Amino acid sequence: MLNFVLTLLGSIGVLILCIVAVAKHKKFFYVMLIVKPFIDITVNSTIVGGFNALELSAGLIFLVALFKYISLKGKSYLYNHAFVWFFILLQLLSYLTAFNSGEQTAMAGFKYFLRLFDSYFIYFVAAAELLGSDTTRKDIYRNIWYTTLIMGVITIFIYYSGLSNSDTTRGLVRYNGLYNDPGTPSYLAVISLLFMMLYTEVAPKASTPLSRILIYFTWAVSLFVLYITLTKSAILMFVVFILMWFGIFKRQFIFIVPALVLGGYLSFVNVAGLETRFETEVNFLESADSETAKSVGTGRVNRWETLLDEFNNRFDLPTKLLGSSRNYSAHNQYIAYLMQVGIFGLSVFIIFIFRFYKRIIEIYSKNKSPEMFAALTLLSMYCVYSFTGHPFDYTTLLWYLMILLANINVYNSEVRKARKAMLVKNNVESGKAFKAGRQPSLSI
Repeated sequence: MLNFVLTLLGSIGVLILCIVAVAKHKKFFYVMLIVKPFIDITVNSTIVGGFNALELSAGLIFLVALFKYISLKGKSYLYNHAFVWFFILLQLLSYLTAFNSGEQTAMAGFKYFLRLFDSYFIYFVAAAELLGSDTTRKDIYRNIWYTTLIMGVITIFIYYSGLSNSDTTRGLVRYNGLYNDPGTPSYLAVISLLFMMLYTEVAPKASTPLSRILIYFTWAVSLFVLYITLTKSAILMFVVFILMWFGIFKRQFIFIVPALVLGGYLSFVNVAGLETRFETEVNFLESADSETAKSVGTGRVNRWETLLDEFNNRFDLPTKLLGSSRNYSAHNQYIAYLMQVGIFGLSVFIIFIFRFYKRIIEIYSKNKSPEMFAALTLLSMYCVYSFTGHPFDYTTLLWYLMILLANINVYNSEVRKARKAMLVKNNVESGKAFKAGRQPSLSI
């Protein structure tokens, strides 16, 4: 019964996107951000030809995004445009090399590059398609808050219904909801909190008794999802969110740090399962032993050591430079890109991430925009999470970051328009002054 419902939901979601793509293409990305989270929970239900709704919608989104990108004016002004394309081309080069040697398949490459192009195309077109006005931007932030909150409610409902997918780690059962892993619902829970805080900052007039109840409800749902999923990466993201938003943006750092320490201690003592999840980390802190360190992060450190050894001793020079087109399930985005796109690809990735940081901080220092700080916060959350996972390989989760980063392009566009208007005004005034200066000489 559940599989039927999910298949039907996925089919309806894809159908809605198809209709909007044809009839209301200007609203496609707006509608997509509402519909796509519901499609994501149907990941385990196939619709046609072995493809699920996620994969079918990815193809449609790619076609629409490609059309929008080709039609976009002023692409050369997009921030980090050249670096992002260079990174994508390095990925293509690595894949084609691996495919030519029989180490990659056409279907695997097709699915991967659909996700990759979808994410970065959304960054390219978001300023024009989603963030064109203050009202639209506020609507987008509100919709992301609401949809991620609904996903949390669905995860909790599925948990209590006994239908939840689950993972067992060191004897501890962690609940996934309808997803394949407990990570996705837990990451969405933290993202819901961020967009809730952002929306309340940019739309303070929307504050009502009902909205305040919704804020408390969001906190309750998100924290409960974090409790039933017990994903260490999501807990790490949550800590970064609290430190960034309340400690720095709200300037409550002196209170937030002690509160986090106390809250972390009380949670560790009272929350069942948390001690089990962090057992290896505690053992390492107590022993400071190099062998114990390999078990940190549920064995991730040992995995990283193995992969780095393979990179250093088994990869030839071309593969070290260009990668093998495989991320080896590294559970570390930086090591994954090192293995996948080599030294060149990882270097380009780090450069354009650094450039994003630099530009966001420059803009925020001038306008103190909550949107810029939200972009800085989510980018920091993902960069920290990148030490234990692959946030830049996700689709919907990565889109939320790309939308916030696109505010850079909105700001840059406004600056260019202001400079152009000022230049036109100066030219007009100079022309008037010139005419006024020549009039006396003509009358002589």
